[in-house]
Amino acid sequence: MGSRDVICADTAKWIIWQKDIPSVITSLPDAEETIFSSDLIGWKKWFIGMVTLITTRVVSTGYSIFYQTDRRTKGGVIDKSALLHKGVEGTGIRTIFHKICLKRDPGKIELYRPAYTHLLCFSMLGSSGRATPDVFPAGRMIYKNAMGLSACKFSCKFLKEKGIESIVDPFCGQGSILAVANKLEMDAVGVDILPEQCERAKRLKII
Repeated sequence: MGSRDVICADTAKWIIWQKDIPSVITSLPDAEETIFSSDLIGWKKWFIGMVTLITTRVVSTGYSIFYQTDRRTKGGVIDKSALLHKGVEGTGIRTIFHKICLKRDPGKIELYRPAYTHLLCFSMLGSSGRATPDVFPAGRMIYKNAMGLSACKFSCKFLKEKGIESIVDPFCGQGSILAVANKLEMDAVGVDILPEQCERAKRLKII
């Protein structure tokens, strides 16, 4: 088992002081989970800025992996993959892969949220390596809005195959990524602003 450190802090304030992060796997929160719950334009600016901040704190040979589900709003869709790409625009950081993780079987209808999630990976100097599926099931979620476990395992195994033994999840929630990383004998650091989330993230284990 790898080590696990969970820090209760505001991610924006915490990560701005970090440098040389080995690699990141995370999901940025939706507007209603932030102070921008009634300000969609403000949330989009915050989201893009946070992507820039996170990806530029990762070492040039490391990777930043984001698991983000689009949102339906006022008859339209917020395309989070577009926001992610805006966050790395002009930084010299490249898109390494863009996968689609299915939350429901193909052909099924989801009324409130798209039935897929984007899994995007960025790096300055990293490479995609061996061929992997572009579309696969997201896997079981251990709590509402969690990262699917199949996507967690895919992301952690991708990094481990690249020789990376330590990851950071700056929005760790209840710790899905941390638990999967530990099971794969990787060290993990998680950050969350909610004390109750941090306590769960410290204890979570994946059987």
